[in-house]
Amino acid sequence: MPQTLTVVHVPIGGAAADHPEVVAAVTEAAQRALASGSVTDSRAMVGGGTLSLVALHGAGERDAEVHRALWDALEAGTQAARAIGSPGLGDALPVDAFHGSLRGTGLSYAEIVMMERPSGPMVVLLATESSVGMLNLPLAKAFANPFTTPRLVTEPTMRRGFNFEVHDLDEPRKRMFAAPADLHDLLRYAAEVDRYVLKSVVTGEGVVVAAASVERRADVLGEHGGDDWPVAIVRAGGDGPTVDELMAAFRPHIVQLPGGWVALTQPRVLAFHVAGERLLDPVDLFADPSFDGLLRAQGPFIPRADASGSGSEGASGGWTER
Repeated sequence: MPQTLTVVHVPIGGAAADHPEVVAAVTEAAQRALASGSVTDSRAMVGGGTLSLVALHGAGERDAEVHRALWDALEAGTQAARAIGSPGLGDALPVDAFHGSLRGTGLSYAEIVMMERPSGPMVVLLATESSVGMLNLPLAKAFANPFTTPRLVTEPTMRRGFNFEVHDLDEPRKRMFAAPADLHDLLRYAAEVDRYVLKSVVTGEGVVVAAASVERRADVLGEHGGDDWPVAIVRAGGDGPTVDELMAAFRPHIVQLPGGWVALTQPRVLAFHVAGERLLDPVDLFADPSFDGLLRAQGPFIPRADASGSGSEGASGGWTER
């Protein structure tokens, strides 16, 4: 039976929100809100000044009942934190009311439908205070770079490559890129992380093996939107990169922030195992000692997509309305 994993990730007030009382109050309130309806299992986590909700259910993508439960959990967590004086929680919810879907709220969320396998964890990537497309590069490296993922060469099922769905957030359009054939074109757009977002990675058979958020806070809050908090879900192993290969894509990671600033960032990476209709408690993959003291050398620049187009297709070739 297909199951769906939905992840929502929001800021809740900076590092001060990691106080034990705030963590206990927010997670307990959010977990209570998720313990009903079609959600079969869930986790509410506070860390790094963020609240992250992970819900397992069988309702598929964009289900109104599931999205309502997640919204209620965010509101419950916000109210619990305010009740004990944690600052900054008002910024967690960019809009005042729920209107049937998390889409269009400015909240960072991702969903992926899957069939349960005997092994192969679901890896959740949680980024903070960065560009909406901050996860473009590590996802592209994990699914298209054989020096990061050797199984792209050694495994017949992966040698055919993957298809990458990219969304343009400045115009209502999207495009599919096939790697390795379209790899250079893919990287040309994915490098502009404040405009283009790698929405999903799909196998040749049409199976989605990675999904990322495409909500941009500035599209809801205008110039006061500030940074984004992107999230992605990757199905590791099988016909995708292993956990080790996925982690190799983060060594090191440099991203571009709006306005041209270049920042070094390392997201939170959690691995969940799905057993039946249960989520086993996550493993923090960056807690591995091999990441201690990881050198993150800042490069002098990052390539940007040329709006005028440099190939035979020009800037608009291959794009469709989204």
